[in-house]
This record gives sequence, structure tokens and C-alpha cells, in this order.
Amino acid sequence: MSDIATLAETIDREIDAEREALIALCGDLVAARSVNPPGRTAEVAAVVRRYLADHAVPAELVAADEEAPNVVGQTTRQASGRQVVFNAHMDTMEASDEAAWSVPIFTLSHQDGRL
Repeated sequence: MSDIATLAETIDREIDAEREALIALCGDLVAARSVNPPGRTAEVAAVVRRYLADHAVPAELVAADEEAPNVVGQTTRQASGRQVVFNAHMDTMEASDEAAWSVPIFTLSHQDGRL
């Protein structure tokens, strides 16, 4: 088996082991309002920071604007090999007219095996 296949199997096992926690995180992120404009991301940043803290990853909020902070976390592990850096936007696009949706737009929905 190739190194890539072994790594993929390891990742799949780790995701399966954390599946419910990851679904809960998705729900928290969906509920945290960050529609742009105005792009206020404080609620999402709080979710991300809490998640990192719950997983023993030190993180802090860094903000020039208190309503649009960044989350900066750092692992203290000194593992050799490949490392991952995650960088993402925390704001979201407008979901259009909420009345047109069949599910609440700020609540994670489960339907047909999908979130």
C-alpha cells in the first residue's frame, strides 16, 4: 500500500472517530452569523477559538476591529514531516430571501445523509 493510501486511511479513521464532534462544529459555524456585508465575524471567531481550546490548541483573537477578529492558533507539537496550515475566510455570503428556503438558514439541517 502506498504512503498516500495509508495516510488516506488514517485520516478516514480519525474523521470517523470525531464524526459527531465535527457535525456539532458545523452546526455551531452555521449558527454563527457572519453575513457580508457587513462581514462581522466575531461569532464565528468565538466558535473557532472555542473549538481549538477544546482540542488543546492555544489560540487568540487578534483584531484591529473587534467585530472582525482573526483567530491565530499554534500547535506546540514538533512533529517531523508535512505540516498543515489552515487559512480561511470566516464571513459568509447572503443566503437570499430566507422565506424561499425549505430549511432555516442559520440551523444545520440533516437530509438524505447530507448536512
